[in-house]
Amino acid sequence: MSAEGRARISAATKARWAARRAGKAAKVVVAPKAGKPAKGKKKSGLTSEGRAKLAANMKARWAARRAGKPAAKVGKPAKKGFKLPKKA
Repeated sequence: MSAEGRARISAATKARWAARRAGKAAKVVVAPKAGKPAKGKKKSGLTSEGRAKLAANMKARWAARRAGKPAAKVGKPAKKGFKLPKKA
């Protein structure tokens, strides 16, 4: 955490306690940081096309599992040259 962030938290805490000691409701509004836009709702990284493709792959996987067959893997292949260590 930056020094500026610690200072903002400290100032907000002091103001909150001062208001509480004064017998007022502890409603303290802290100004947003200068130079940075306020954060909005974080968007999902998955597009609607990607979501549909994922749903289709999962449906195929579960259908194959119900039929007792191994599902075909879709996506990146496993790293070549990777080997499990031998048991002693």
